[in-house]
Amino acid sequence: MYLKHSLRKKILAERTLFDRDKFLAENKLIVENTKLVICALCKNLSNKNRDSTEVETDNSEIFSAANPIGLYLPLKGEPDLTSLLDENWVFCLPKINGDKIEFVHYHKSMVLEKGSKGIKHPPSDTILVPSIVIVPGLAYCQKGYRLGFGSGCYDKYFSRLIINTPTTKIGVCFDKYLLESLPIEKHDTKFDYVITENTVLKL
Repeated sequence: MYLKHSLRKKILAERTLFDRDKFLAENKLIVENTKLVICALCKNLSNKNRDSTEVETDNSEIFSAANPIGLYLPLKGEPDLTSLLDENWVFCLPKINGDKIEFVHYHKSMVLEKGSKGIKHPPSDTILVPSIVIVPGLAYCQKGYRLGFGSGCYDKYFSRLIINTPTTKIGVCFDKYLLESLPIEKHDTKFDYVITENTVLKL
């Protein structure tokens, strides 16, 4: 769609003009807001999985190999959430082949490989299905829809998930790009949360 193309072009041009200090300050708030949402989701999982003796489950045990978090390696101008990797959670990163995404296990000691489109990914072939997927966008709208680069990789990934697979989709962007509306197409995925430095939208 022409409007999406125009928006992409405009936002990508603006990204080259970001003020570094402002970027870092706003990025820090996005990281903090995202961590708060993950911890709240973790608490909900803990409550659901608590056994009959009502023993509390530690947060670090919830997001294990059975409940990994799907993160991403940021491109220039995207919110950088890689400091979350310091948390005691299991993470996976996208491995892109053409327009297909799979999430593979990642930990900080892994040396990344350059994949298709020059995007780095872990060498791991261990495919995981994240309980939470965090996705950057050029923009999001207040209804929870994303403007990406146009390849539809994430939309196709979410459409392939088994309907009973509980996956919480979190979109992140800078508040300037949380728009009132975006052109929505039939294949577009609606996210469960949109997080900026100023806002946490639960949808």
